[in-house]
Amino acid sequence: MKKVLFLTLVLVVALGAVAMAKSASDSFDVKLNILHYVELVLPDSLNLEDINFADGYGRTLSTTMKLYTNDDVYVRLESAGFVDAEGNESPTLNQWVQYSWTPGTGHPFFLGAGKSVGGWGPYGYDFTGSVIDMPLKVIFKAPKADWFAARAGDYSDVITVTVFAK
Repeated sequence: MKKVLFLTLVLVVALGAVAMAKSASDSFDVKLNILHYVELVLPDSLNLEDINFADGYGRTLSTTMKLYTNDDVYVRLESAGFVDAEGNESPTLNQWVQYSWTPGTGHPFFLGAGKSVGGWGPYGYDFTGSVIDMPLKVIFKAPKADWFAARAGDYSDVITVTVFAK
């Protein structure tokens, strides 16, 4: 009987200890800091193809750049300006080509070749939690009276897109 009473007492003490352990609680904070991050998906290149003035004096090409960001950002676009195959600048083409870019305001801005636009102010996007489309148009328009002012040949421009946190 003593053994049964002793085992019962041990069992009650053990269950009590388990019950007390189950009822004890405490807490602690878990913190993290998500840093600013951005990814841009830009076209490899844009090609207005061959310009034949017999077909007209203008051409427009459209694309959409993709912006992935986890914060409000400013965006700046910069055109290096058109140069020929030897690296010589073409002031005439820089006058004839414009880029139309639509930032988060929804109102398009026009950027001349060899110029820049953007940075502080309305030139950005607020955080959306999804991919942000950045429409861009390349507009070539030679004046009908001056079409002969640009020498025939291959030309190129480089567009630099810079994104930074607001």
